[in-house]
Amino acid sequence: MKTPEQPPIKAVELVRRIRDGHAERLAGKTLEERLAFYHEEGGKAQAELERLSRQRRDARQTAV
Repeated sequence: MKTPEQPPIKAVELVRRIRDGHAERLAGKTLEERLAFYHEEGGKAQAELERLSRQRRDARQTAV
């Protein structure tokens, strides 16, 4: 949730930076290499989501 002191998220700029970074890293890679890259990155994102979810759940339980 956005709090008043946080600046707005510039989503379009963020997505473009991510896209351009991926394009740079994947230039000249085979289909198998690209699929492996996205599989690995997806696993990292899933692990981070699970970590943040546990952290949030633990914080709620502690507050109660």
